[in-house]
Amino acid sequence: MAQPRLKLVNYLSEKHSPSDSVEKINDLFFVLFILAKGEEQNIAITTGTLMKTVFTTKIDLSNTIKFWHTGFHPYKKGPFTKTFYSYIENLEKNGLMKKDGANLSLTAKGGGVIFPLIEGLRNTNNDCLVIEKSIEQNLKECRNFLKKVKELHKEKMIIETEAGDNIMVMDDVINKLPGSYNKIIESVNDTKKKFELPDRIINKLLEKLTNVEPEEEPSRYDEIVICNPNQLINLLQ
Repeated sequence: MAQPRLKLVNYLSEKHSPSDSVEKINDLFFVLFILAKGEEQNIAITTGTLMKTVFTTKIDLSNTIKFWHTGFHPYKKGPFTKTFYSYIENLEKNGLMKKDGANLSLTAKGGGVIFPLIEGLRNTNNDCLVIEKSIEQNLKECRNFLKKVKELHKEKMIIETEAGDNIMVMDDVINKLPGSYNKIIESVNDTKKKFELPDRIINKLLEKLTNVEPEEEPSRYDEIVICNPNQLINLLQ
């Protein structure tokens, strides 16, 4: 029987969030990268498609190379992180991407920035080619968002406990394991090799982006304010 490729771990800011501006710029770069691949392949990109493409690529390459720094929580619509919304807001405010309903796409300015950077990496960095190939494949699979979510929810995960390891499918983790949202989904593999953006790309993105200081992902409940008893009852149902 095949062993699970996923495990559930406690959130650690130093491990599951960008530790500095360079790592945050790295993640913003790959958001733009996927939007560029969507344009090349004529695939509509939503926030959900974007998250699932990053997550599945991260897991698929977990024994090859680490390219992404933001962790993902178990969630009813598949692995999720609130941080994506701040990334999207950042890119939108800086004029590099736009929204059309649920769809996300590059602006002319964004395309003018990211496509030359990708082309330059292709010609000089073999790791980029490995990441690009995996992103292309996963983007095709994640374009059917609901199908991909159902597949992910069937994935088995190792749950570490004081009594020993348990194995649960992701759907049961989400629905039956208290506090699972505040945990992080990791691969059982942990490569030491890290992808690093060249300084010229970091500097180019620094010219185009503002607010690139790292931020710790908020808890699911950070923004909840209880205004009356009925609201509390609704939350606990």
